[in-house]
Amino acid sequence: MNRPLIFILPAVLCLALIWALFPVQKESPSPSSYEDKTFVSASADNAAARAYTTAVIRGGRLCFVSPDTGEVERVLDVNVKTLPPADRERFSSGVMLYSKEEAARLVEDYTS
Repeated sequence: MNRPLIFILPAVLCLALIWALFPVQKESPSPSSYEDKTFVSASADNAAARAYTTAVIRGGRLCFVSPDTGEVERVLDVNVKTLPPADRERFSSGVMLYSKEEAARLVEDYTS
């Protein structure tokens, strides 16, 4: 076997392994992606906008409540006793959701 190949082949294999384990990100995450994780947007535009629904604890369950009437629109199959204390505190005062997409993400995160 050719001597240079003995040194080059392991180096190429190591680089391939590194690239496989640590893929290169093409762009850094935007600040809005961090807002999505909290389900409440901090921008002034969304604060002034009308909420789509509010996630709140009612009767030991996580519910979506109409911001206009205060009526329960949907009860999620989430027992609040299983939630971390920080989430329970946040939902006890109500979390405004400004779109169907935010509500769908909350449902997906807490029911799956």
